Amino acid sequence: AVTQVELPRRASHQASVHAEWTHAAWTFAASALGVGARRDGATDVAPYDTADLQARWRFARQWQFEARLLNVFDRQYETVRDYPGTPRQAWLGLRYAGAGF
Repeated sequence: AVTQVELPRRASHQASVHAEWTHAAWTFAASALGVGARRDGATDVAPYDTADLQARWRFARQWQFEARLLNVFDRQYETVRDYPGTPRQAWLGLRYAGAGF
């Protein structure tokens, strides 16, 4: 049964979108997340939104380099009261996808 009870730390709405584009050995991706306001005890936690970017280059059948930029606009937010979200981060990686992946 559906109730109208507001769950603690749960936003009444949340939305995300992800898009990828691949051309030859390159893949580019972008994603965005928006989370609405929510209650945490007697405190209202503000809504927030973030955006991430990613690029991958497949240089061999099972190998690829990847670069990620998370929280592109360096938004300051809290997922839960008094716990700050992740600041902007940059990641570089080398990925191997063996048999069975």
